[in-house]
Amino acid sequence: MGRSFEVRKASMAKTQGAKIKVYSKYGKEIYVCAKNGGSDPESNLSLRRLMEKAKKDQVLGMSLTRHLIKLMALVVRTMK
Repeated sequence: MGRSFEVRKASMAKTQGAKIKVYSKYGKEIYVCAKNGGSDPESNLSLRRLMEKAKKDQVLGMSLTRHLIKLMALVVRTMK
């Protein structure tokens, strides 16, 4: 392929590694906030603040909603 491909590949891997760290950090924090105060950001102020902070750090909205959907499914499972 060439040297330019290898350079791009290395820089993309580095960038994706940093994004994964940020996404997983916010995922864990969302899980804790939602578990303590509910999965609705309108009624859970700490969850709403955390989601606003995540958006400022450019975490994708899709990632945030995916974490919330997992939490809602977990809540439903524990209620049964």
